[in-house]
Amino acid sequence: IIRQSLNGGVFDATLFMHEHPVGPMPILRGAGRDNTDDMAMHSGAAQEIWQKLKIGHLKACPKRGFGYFVPPKEKCVIM
Repeated sequence: IIRQSLNGGVFDATLFMHEHPVGPMPILRGAGRDNTDDMAMHSGAAQEIWQKLKIGHLKACPKRGFGYFVPPKEKCVIM
């Protein structure tokens, strides 16, 4: 699965990458990173396509440490 994040959302670009107008490379380069700035340069139509690929949103991790093997109450997750 090729996942990208945009504006706090998480998107599955696995199937779409082969339909991308310039091919799969831009999507592969953006896998696993925040692509909010990259999406800002795309047209409204392109941004609408990405909304259909949304699979969740990022939940922020707590900023503090958890100590020695004490699991956090909230986990860093894709929801």
